Amino acid sequence: MTESVRLLMVDDDVVDRLAIRRAIEQSGLTSEIDEASDADEALQKVAQRRYDCLLLDHDLPGTPGIELTRNLRAHGNLVPIVFVTGQQNEELLQAAVEAGVTDFFPKGDLSPRRLALRIRFAIRIGRAEAESARSLAAANTAARARDDVLAVVSHDLRGPLHAISLACEALREELPPPAMRYLGAIERASARAERLIADLLEASAIENGALQLSRHPVDAGSIIHASTGSAMIAPKIAPPSTKTMKSSSARHPTRPMARASGAPATPTMRLATTRGTTVIRMALMKIEPKGSIHGTMPLSPG
Repeated sequence: MTESVRLLMVDDDVVDRLAIRRAIEQSGLTSEIDEASDADEALQKVAQRRYDCLLLDHDLPGTPGIELTRNLRAHGNLVPIVFVTGQQNEELLQAAVEAGVTDFFPKGDLSPRRLALRIRFAIRIGRAEAESARSLAAANTAARARDDVLAVVSHDLRGPLHAISLACEALREELPPPAMRYLGAIERASARAERLIADLLEASAIENGALQLSRHPVDAGSIIHASTGSAMIAPKIAPPSTKTMKSSSARHPTRPMARASGAPATPTMRLATTRGTTVIRMALMKIEPKGSIHGTMPLSPG
């Protein structure tokens, strides 16, 4: 970094300010250094001039250095801040980083070379963060503009599609049977265009976090029936064979017979492929509980 950098040193101790200035001058870093003794004076200087980096002490009269950092960040000022403090409290340093401090340097180790390296590093990080913030703002602006275009396009496209749907309904009663397949193709294309518009709007809502998902129980059978257009197959349970009934009656000639009850019906899926389209059909099959006899079950002896 060969260009001159503008620094603002904020410290209420005159001796510490002189020591920091001397270390910067001995480091060979080309710089212009302004000084402030408290947070109010620092805010005035920051408002009047743009600085490349702030050298900030924590123990300031009135407003501590961490609160000054929070104030600057809250107002969108992303100037790099090097926390120069004599305290080695880890909790204090963690709070400083969370407030927005770029780096820190102990006052007890004012090595000119190390201080210059920390300042250069903080300026580089600050410029990268500022560029990232500008890119993020530009991306958000572009996303909002895209959403506006999608809203206008979807509104303008749905009008003609609605007119096409009404025209198809009117033509259905006038066209001869051989021409109905062309009408069906038009209706399918119109429905597909409607779905594409809806998908675009939903994708935009998902990206912006505006789409909310609600969870509630649903009937899986009705969803599959609606998606495939196929009717549910009625359950077909085979009646008990005559042979089974006779054998049970022979074993228990004087006992009455009772039908097994409480056997749950579990839906089972079967897949069938017809002309490349997978059709899902639901069949209800009789599942007997463990230990029961299919069809009939004799009463246990009294």
